[in-house]
Amino acid sequence: MTYYSDDNEEIESGCMVTPGGHKYYVPISVEYDLKPFISKSFQSLESGIAFNSEYGVLSGFSVRRSAEKAHSDGTVISKYLLCNRAGYNMFFAPFTGVDKHNKYVTFASTLLSKEDVTHFTWAFEALVEAMGKNPVCIVTDQCVAMKQAIPNCFKATDDFPASRNRLCMWHITEKFPAKLGNFLCKETEFIEKIKKYIWSSVIEPDEFEQGWKEIIKEFKLEEHVWLSEMYDMRQSWIPAYFRDKPMYGLIRTTSRSESENYFFSQFHQCGSTLSKFYIRFESAMDKQRNETKRLNHECASAKPVIVSKLFLEDDAAELYIRAIFYKIQEEILAARDDMRIQTIGPEINGMKCYEMKDVKIKDKIFQVELSKTHANCSCKKFLMWGIPCRHAFCALNHFEVVKIPKRLVLNRWMKNAENKASLKDFGISDEHQNKESVSVQLTNKPAGDITIHPPLQCKNKGAGLKRLRSEREKAVDKLKKKKRQCKLCNSVVHDKRTCPQNMKGAGAKVQAEVQT
Repeated sequence: MTYYSDDNEEIESGCMVTPGGHKYYVPISVEYDLKPFISKSFQSLESGIAFNSEYGVLSGFSVRRSAEKAHSDGTVISKYLLCNRAGYNMFFAPFTGVDKHNKYVTFASTLLSKEDVTHFTWAFEALVEAMGKNPVCIVTDQCVAMKQAIPNCFKATDDFPASRNRLCMWHITEKFPAKLGNFLCKETEFIEKIKKYIWSSVIEPDEFEQGWKEIIKEFKLEEHVWLSEMYDMRQSWIPAYFRDKPMYGLIRTTSRSESENYFFSQFHQCGSTLSKFYIRFESAMDKQRNETKRLNHECASAKPVIVSKLFLEDDAAELYIRAIFYKIQEEILAARDDMRIQTIGPEINGMKCYEMKDVKIKDKIFQVELSKTHANCSCKKFLMWGIPCRHAFCALNHFEVVKIPKRLVLNRWMKNAENKASLKDFGISDEHQNKESVSVQLTNKPAGDITIHPPLQCKNKGAGLKRLRSEREKAVDKLKKKKRQCKLCNSVVHDKRTCPQNMKGAGAKVQAEVQT
């Protein structure tokens, strides 16, 4: 077999077969001393990586680092290197966001031959050019190449601020057993205690820092290198540092990351050609679009069940799409059942200050500044998630507000979000929205009063139920219908009970009985 390296040099290879029956090819033109073999040792890790990289270049492969195993103190036990054939095994990288149904949606996607700074820079620049602006926040794993490319591609401009890079918490927390050991993670309360601080979005940054230090000191992990590195980069992955940033459901990225990978794995197969991949990718996009249409239809055709029978919940059912309404419903029910108002300040310029406590959260007081048009809570859930919190709903109920203030309703979660977005995206001006202006442009006649009538019913194929029937059909139906007859005289005018013959017989019988 002959194939080509990155420099278009012919490379001869011999076909080998594994015990399982799978074919693989070993380059023949590479010298024996430059080929790796089992149990080959190196003086250092760097020399081993350099040897395999050189072998990959001579054999027509590109080599990249894949994974590693390490002790709890950070000492590397083993490192895996993967070889990618030139032209195959390209990396599929989708750019995923959240739509108004709180479901994942693919903004764009790319195929990369390498995971380095150059290729990521090209992909990010193409994304900005296609979208027309920087993303507010981009969630990634701890890839060093992406970390270097993001600040250079998503810079601050006069129109848009710089994008903020956030690390996926799932990728970090999954490393706890490998970095800290199974005994500390499974046999102690370390994970349970540390998750109360790293996953909480209602605490301030100073509260997180104090709680982290107390737990690290309790389990004597002050000298742990990996935990120290994670603490130094805490502003990139701890939710407490994103409380004032609009994340809109991107805090817990575990399910989104896994569901997106599983979704594309249903359509994609490794080793597919580019044409097959594109066809399957289009099928995946069609499935996403159909799912969005189905959810839109459900929201428009049915109203969710109201539980609390409060005016605010009924108003939320009219405003929000179903997925977000259920989250709003949880907050309204929690405001009714779990909130306890501690103090209420005097009303100043239409504004009241509430202090309340959540029975499920100990030693935490929330402050809500409320008016009939706005509510501002110290938990900052509205800034982070885009929906009002339970503390705000509790204050609104006490203030006897029956409609959710418009300043607390984001357009992206509303049922008519797409209509408003399309008007903004296409830049339709006010004059084009004027009926008379549109009428003059199309017909040169001013628009008058229009009376809308019910549409005419069309005559579909088949025998209708209300069509005109012929006299013959009517006569046949009359013949088919059996008329009631008298069993004594066969008359159709009466039956046996009212038959004159029967009446005469009954009278004679009565007269005979009287004579006897």
